[in-house]
Amino acid sequence: MVRLGIIVGAPSWTHVALREQPRGCRTGRASRGTCRALGLILLALALAPSVARSAPLAPAGEAPETIAEALYLCDPVPTGGQEVSLAFTLRSRDGEGSTGGSELVPSPRVQLALALSDRLGLTVDLGFTREQGRVAADAPGASLKLLLLDPAGGRTGLATSIDLFGSTHSLAEAEVGLGLGALRAFGPVTARASLSAATTISAWGPHLHAGASVALALSSRVRALAELVADLGNGERAVAAGPTLKGVLADRTTLAVGALLPIGAGTRPLVVTVLLTQGI
Repeated sequence: MVRLGIIVGAPSWTHVALREQPRGCRTGRASRGTCRALGLILLALALAPSVARSAPLAPAGEAPETIAEALYLCDPVPTGGQEVSLAFTLRSRDGEGSTGGSELVPSPRVQLALALSDRLGLTVDLGFTREQGRVAADAPGASLKLLLLDPAGGRTGLATSIDLFGSTHSLAEAEVGLGLGALRAFGPVTARASLSAATTISAWGPHLHAGASVALALSSRVRALAELVADLGNGERAVAAGPTLKGVLADRTTLAVGALLPIGAGTRPLVVTVLLTQGI
């Protein structure tokens, strides 16, 4: 059985998180946060085998449940139902004026996910920003997702997606992409990897997005994730990692809180996301 993610359509959200960030944003605080996030990821990876061994075994003849959850990872896996998600992202950037320093810039986004069949799903999403003192739509997106191989039964699952990254400024800035992902359960631990490529519709210039993650089932209502994502394009490279914690608030309501922090000498900013998902 596949338990589908706390966030769907992640390719477009990761696209916003990694590629449309202001430059020159790294601060000492973000650097220390990166070390903490990496420590949590390494700890999760180190504990995963022991957690899997110590967890109660599935009944004889029953394969472990696959937890197809991701927050920042490019996610071509279709949802298993109908969901509405509201994400509120805080992104660090250098302050302006004589005070300098770093500030957090809010970026809300809403998404609708629909299951068209057992293996096919559609997501549409829209962000919001402030322009000249008014709230304006920003970076619309859509994704058609197809489950190629079902991960049930302890097998490795495969999924693909066709993604559209829109622009509210110019049609020439819109991008189309293709994603591919794999996932497999090892007891309460699910490992994932994904790769997607996108290019503007006006000119060939592909951007690559890649990532890997592990998801731990801490209980029947709580999940912990560790994600590593990378973006390559226009002669630039961005690598980031971070932890996420997701809990079930009600029968069809979940809340996730995660962070994405830059790795290395790049200038990508700290990103913190709060995500509320409601089944409909």
